[in-house]
Amino acid sequence: MMSENSTLLITKIQIPPLPYNVLPRSRLHESLDDGLLPNIRLILLSAPAGYGKTTSLNTWIEERGTHTAWLSLDEGDNDPIRFMNYLLAALKRRIPELEIQASTSGMYSVEDFCVRILNPVINKMETYTRRLLLVFDDYHLIQNQTIHECLDYLLDNLPAHARVIIATRAEPPIKIARMRGRGQVKEMRMEDLRFQSDEARAFLDTVLDLKLTNAEIDKLNHRTEGWISGLKMAAASIQGHEEKSMFIEKFSGSHRHIMDYLLDEVLRQQTPQRQQFLLNTSVLPRLTGSLCDALMTTSNVSFQNGSEILSDLERENLFIVPLDDNRDWYRYHRLFSDLLQARLKRKHPERSSTLHRRASQWFEDHNLTDEAVQQAILTRDTGFAADLIERVSQEKFLRSELMTFLRWLQRLPEEEILKRPKITIYRAWALLFHGAPLDIVEAQLQRSPEISGPPGSAKSLQAFIALSKGEIKRGLELTQQALLELPADEGFLRDFTTFCAVSAQIALGEIEDGINVLKMASQTSFHAGNMAVAVLILTDMAELRMKELHFPESEKLYQQALTMAKDEGGELLPIAGGALFGLGILALERYDLNSAEELLLEGIHHTERWSLIATLHGHLYMAMLHFIHGRFDDMEQSLDILHNLSQRYDASEFDDIIVEMFESDLKVRMGDIDVVRAWLMRRGLEGAPERKPDIYLQDSVIARIYKYELPIIARLYILEQDFNRASMILEELERLAEQANRPLLQIDANILAALVHHATGDSDLSVAALQKALEIASPQGVIRPFLMEGEEFNHLLKDARSKIESPGLLEFLDSILQKSGFVVSTDRVATAGILDPLSPRELEVLQLLPTGLTADELATELIISVNTVRSHMKSIYTKLGVHSRHEAVLKASELDLI
Repeated sequence: MMSENSTLLITKIQIPPLPYNVLPRSRLHESLDDGLLPNIRLILLSAPAGYGKTTSLNTWIEERGTHTAWLSLDEGDNDPIRFMNYLLAALKRRIPELEIQASTSGMYSVEDFCVRILNPVINKMETYTRRLLLVFDDYHLIQNQTIHECLDYLLDNLPAHARVIIATRAEPPIKIARMRGRGQVKEMRMEDLRFQSDEARAFLDTVLDLKLTNAEIDKLNHRTEGWISGLKMAAASIQGHEEKSMFIEKFSGSHRHIMDYLLDEVLRQQTPQRQQFLLNTSVLPRLTGSLCDALMTTSNVSFQNGSEILSDLERENLFIVPLDDNRDWYRYHRLFSDLLQARLKRKHPERSSTLHRRASQWFEDHNLTDEAVQQAILTRDTGFAADLIERVSQEKFLRSELMTFLRWLQRLPEEEILKRPKITIYRAWALLFHGAPLDIVEAQLQRSPEISGPPGSAKSLQAFIALSKGEIKRGLELTQQALLELPADEGFLRDFTTFCAVSAQIALGEIEDGINVLKMASQTSFHAGNMAVAVLILTDMAELRMKELHFPESEKLYQQALTMAKDEGGELLPIAGGALFGLGILALERYDLNSAEELLLEGIHHTERWSLIATLHGHLYMAMLHFIHGRFDDMEQSLDILHNLSQRYDASEFDDIIVEMFESDLKVRMGDIDVVRAWLMRRGLEGAPERKPDIYLQDSVIARIYKYELPIIARLYILEQDFNRASMILEELERLAEQANRPLLQIDANILAALVHHATGDSDLSVAALQKALEIASPQGVIRPFLMEGEEFNHLLKDARSKIESPGLLEFLDSILQKSGFVVSTDRVATAGILDPLSPRELEVLQLLPTGLTADELATELIISVNTVRSHMKSIYTKLGVHSRHEAVLKASELDLI
């Protein structure tokens, strides 16, 4: 089983297997049936531990055959992102087409979760034709207010055929009172769940075969107040008594006393071997045979095979719960485990640390490092835990699981970390990737060489920081020094430093040689088990090829990276996010918007477990995608996330510049001149192209951003109708784009040139510029730049259609027009008399013209404004060559358009 940070735990989203000899409870099932009445939204089972909430739901669901998404909660689910991930995974088991991701940067509000996750979930549930139950088991473990508010939102908007079921030990802090007032809740409390006399008789006599009299059963049920776990414990004790009646007679007390008493009684009836087994293994969150064997080696008592004991415990109903259908993994009933651990602490206080140490060693031997570290921490021997973390620290980096590594370090005292140079330097790397303030990271480098990590590791970190700041030559020099010093067994640092060195050489112009070195380095890293660096290299190469408009090669490299970025179980590692981003951007350029969104969201989900600042790439293109869809509120939320990310990452100003540039590009397309002009002045670009900021005159990475800023400046001048300055900017852009081999920028330059020529009345030059843009874009199917220009530009494309002679270009242009909403037809007979094709919306209006509806009524029918209706009608009249509504209907009938 993988750690929670590398994969979801499948057993949490499976309906728990039923124990042996379950008692059918028709009374409860009929009561639960009431929860399916039309007005009900929530079924609430609220009762203390041991009242059979989970089992009752399980048997009812199995008997009714209702489709169910089940989520077994634990304390770790108080993280809203983790909660949402498990919720989506549970729903996806019933609704396979649900492709929503809960991938966020960790800075979302309740409103964000509702808009980004719950709204799509609710919409998808609405399309699900079968009754659907969504079960939250052990909800009392959830204390997070964000999750409670999200659940309220889900309940408020739940589709009619769906029900939320909550099983909890305490009433959840959600708006139940309001729902009660509306008759939307079916509640079942302790008094509903407790065994009635007939149920207690059936359970004790038929299921457990205790052969008690009805009077004895009634008395025992009365003493336990129908508490199912109490009856189970009592039954386990009675089985070892010859005088059953006497035992029942003496059996009394509060629940707490009953539990203590029965624990003593249950353990007393077990063999010494079984008692030791129960106490020793009570420290484990989950149990399997060989793990239990490892813990029993601390005992002097001979014992049978652990797997056999677990099977025996399950058959005897001794408070053990199977976690998988194969019965390989189990856990104790939480109440029983708590009681066993309390007894262990009381009777053998010295033993727990040894047991946790043995468990840690077992988990480490079985490559379950996350659980190994958790057990090591529970030994309270921080030196032992720190030693283990030091041993596996490079492994976490090789697998890109940096968030797990940082989470471990939070459990260690600072003095233990500082004793171990390797942990110290790896922490500095992890903090840097996560976007920690630079002064915190650089503080790690202020230490003396003896405690600054393996030889060369500090220089490697300094090199990466220098490259992040755009100091290419200094960064390259530091990487070369670090590679001379780094030990051979520091695979991650050596490979990553090599990657940085070659990337610096590529930035200095050694592109083809650098790419060949990167290809070899990627294979070397992969075969050495360094998936993180191998994948980083491939995605870097793929991005470069994408910028050069070599889409097939780029896509192949991204797919190779994705194949590499998997663990032993075939699950994607966090480092896979970069490849997913790349594939998402390729899909966006080809205007496959659905695929683009899925890939970008999945990329963010994985990347945030590797490097928070690296999610910036995904959020940039999500903002663009929201703009294309017209989801401007979502776009603003993405921009807020981007600003938060760039502000917290101060190792470089590069990210701040990129975020502001992307924002300005979107704002200028929306006509927000004030925002863009403020950006222009802030960047010192108002003198371009004659004058550039001083920083752009230096040989740095930041200087290379200039050519990407020029299209934004040109758009601003076009908006301000300063076409001369726009033309000067575009001439410079065309020159720089060709010089740097950036075809996408050349496409932008020609699109903007077409707009300038059109605005100044030179239609021939406008068409020529459009044709050049189409010639560059067509071979790779690049559509996105054309469709981001708006409706006016689409008309420009349509006007240019009659002047383009190349069949290949004409076909490509038609595909763009079709995606923009224009009806493109080459059937000259069918379109005779029509100068321009009608758009889909114009065809909708045309279909309604014979109805006689007024313009206001047409607007209501089509859910658009009256002015928009009139605009469409005017366009229809022009295209059909008519002057009235009546003439339009006649002409459309002749052309078989209605």
